[in-house]
Amino acid sequence: MLEMLPFHSANFFRSCIVSLALCCLCLQSQASAQVKYKNPEDPRVKEIATRAAEYLRSTSGELRYRAVSALALIEYHKRYEGRVPTEDPFVKKLVEELAKKADKGSAVLMNNREVYFPCVAIITLLEYDEKKYALQAQKILNALLERQLDDGGFTYQNEKIPDTSQAQFAALAMFVAKQHRISIEPKKVGRLLQFFVDYQRNDGSWSYRPRIGEASGTQSVSIHSASASSVLLLADMLNLIPRTKDLSTASSTTAFGQDLPKNISVYVPPHDEESDFETVWASGGKPVVKFDKNSLRSCRNSADQWYVKNFVVPLKRGPWNPYYMYALERYAFFKEQADGNPGKGLSRWYDTGVDYLAGTQAGNGALPTNNRNSAMPDNCATGLSLLFLVRASEVINLPPTQSQQDGDEGFGTGNLVQDSNGQVVNSDAEKSLKDLISALSDKDLDERALLELRNALKRSVREFRQESGSEDRGKTKAFLETMLGAKNYLRRRIAITFLAGEQNLDNVPALLYGIGDPNLEVALEAHNGLRLISRRIDEFQYTPTGDRERDLEQFQVLKRKWTKWYLSIRPDADLLD
Repeated sequence: MLEMLPFHSANFFRSCIVSLALCCLCLQSQASAQVKYKNPEDPRVKEIATRAAEYLRSTSGELRYRAVSALALIEYHKRYEGRVPTEDPFVKKLVEELAKKADKGSAVLMNNREVYFPCVAIITLLEYDEKKYALQAQKILNALLERQLDDGGFTYQNEKIPDTSQAQFAALAMFVAKQHRISIEPKKVGRLLQFFVDYQRNDGSWSYRPRIGEASGTQSVSIHSASASSVLLLADMLNLIPRTKDLSTASSTTAFGQDLPKNISVYVPPHDEESDFETVWASGGKPVVKFDKNSLRSCRNSADQWYVKNFVVPLKRGPWNPYYMYALERYAFFKEQADGNPGKGLSRWYDTGVDYLAGTQAGNGALPTNNRNSAMPDNCATGLSLLFLVRASEVINLPPTQSQQDGDEGFGTGNLVQDSNGQVVNSDAEKSLKDLISALSDKDLDERALLELRNALKRSVREFRQESGSEDRGKTKAFLETMLGAKNYLRRRIAITFLAGEQNLDNVPALLYGIGDPNLEVALEAHNGLRLISRRIDEFQYTPTGDRERDLEQFQVLKRKWTKWYLSIRPDADLLD
């Protein structure tokens, strides 16, 4: 969320010629994004983020700025605690205020002059509680889409010249809305992507107020980050960039910065590049709308090449650095996803950004712009910077560890029944193993559906054991192993549960890897799996303390003990990390 137009003017962009500041970074396909600070869990990063979060709770001011602060607090808690802070007075009050304005059809929110405010409102409402506030988010989204220009872009209220800074917020809101299953026409998303492709300059960048065929207009590395990240996330949303990753040939990182096992393969269903495009969502990984692949590829390549020559952190003239930092985080994440190199891509971008923000933090925890020419309030600047620190693109829209579904929501279309243990399950779960694995490929499954599938898969382990060494069996196992690196902790837990239940010594390396998971439930599942496989039920004990950090330390000790045991049986074993 950068360069929000309530604060900036065209004069700034005409004067903003970006030069080298702290250090010049280059795009390298295999460069590490973080060396000094391996992930947001780094103690120094967490300290900066925690102080910033504490500051945000003490702030006040205009609703549009507090909305950014609330969103940052939500992502902070999801990153570090795996939960949405529903009890937080600051966040709760802000969300209720947004919902009330949406219910009343408030023009202040739904028809704000700038696009960014209604977009932040959509994202914040859905991230707080997608079920309770789905209707309000849909209302705001509908009002937003009515403002889409004929060329697919967005701009200020009652203006006709498109604006790339405004359009980026629409792209992000569309992406999050779709992830939370809010209704949106794919063609509108495709039109916005086409806007960014059509208005790209010949040099590979974008202007702030672009005109087709004209190179004139203000451009900057921040506007470039906003536009390039929008291209990537919209293309990802429309399934136009196939995620065909081969994680067996390079050490990559999960959303939490952990190395993926080198010998874990990723099964990607075959995709016919020449097949007809699908025109509905959830089309099995195929493109959702018709789009010129060559123009999209050219747009991406030229945008990356421009970055090679111009990328710096921070901006030399910094009234808008917080906006830039968050757009940079989005670009880096979606580029990693598109290239199939999670954790790799933009060299040292995270390290340099953290060092920069550490140098700006005030005594009260704020992360201000420290620029007297900036009209951006400190709470807004701090919120955007906090979104960078917690790497919000990794945790946005993920179900929190402690979240619970209400009633029968999330069960799909099957009938609710009781299993032999009296637990409520869905009749759709009583399917063959092949159907269950196929259902897991749906990346939009909510937490209740994943829990249901997990229970069904546990009942299918025996079937899996009895299969021969067929190609289908190998694909099934590879698919489950792939989920060890999933962003959603429930998917990782499903993988561990299944591999543990098979009780096969060949699965021990994967379970050893699982003990190091940042989610305690996943780590415990892996530990219990090893107890069953080894038949050493009581030898290695885990005692929960109620303190997450101490419990994670316990699992690190257990991991070393289990590793020693496994190597005593298989001295030549290829361990995963």
